Amino acid sequence: AALFCGWSTAGRPHARLDRLLRSLPPADAQSAARLAADSLGKRNQRLLALNAALGLPAPEAVAGCPSCGTQAEFSLPAEALLALPAPNVTVVEANGHQFRLPTMADVLSTSPLPLAQRCHADGMPVSPALAAAAAQALDAADPAADVVIDLDCSQCGAGFRAAVDIAALVADGIDRLVQGLYREIDAIARAYGWSEAAILALPAERRRRYVALAGMRA
Repeated sequence: AALFCGWSTAGRPHARLDRLLRSLPPADAQSAARLAADSLGKRNQRLLALNAALGLPAPEAVAGCPSCGTQAEFSLPAEALLALPAPNVTVVEANGHQFRLPTMADVLSTSPLPLAQRCHADGMPVSPALAAAAAQALDAADPAADVVIDLDCSQCGAGFRAAVDIAALVADGIDRLVQGLYREIDAIARAYGWSEAAILALPAERRRRYVALAGMRA
């Protein structure tokens, strides 16, 4: 019920997932503060844990081979990603400049300033070269932040790397889960006249059995 009521189909994946996480128990000020302080790596791991807690399979992605264009489908190594270490620093150095580790408050900010500039110790404009160096240093400090998977093309055998947007993949999985809940609620409500809240209170297995029985009655 918390998932069904807290999920929104509007907005960017990270924003949608942040709203959902904030709606889940205990949903208090301390929990909200912890969520805002998540590094991107910590948030990616939190999303993978949520995906597993919802009973969803490991997120699957598709990437095109740069050599021949063949589409490769693969599942994320969720357990390996969850085992990556948490950041042990809050500030990194790149080309003599200091940058603080971005938090989800930074990622979700509507500020027009580039993220690298907002995270620069002095808030000064950051050149593209410095931004790239900062990104490399920040990724090294927060290993689960920028997920890149090594793949081998099944068609031509070329090896390549695929960047993965964990938030987008988890959001897609929850979209499908919630859409399935809508179908179950509709089928059971039509057959038995029960309320949405009563149907959502049923364990998933019992909902599926009632949906099957509703189909037999139709």
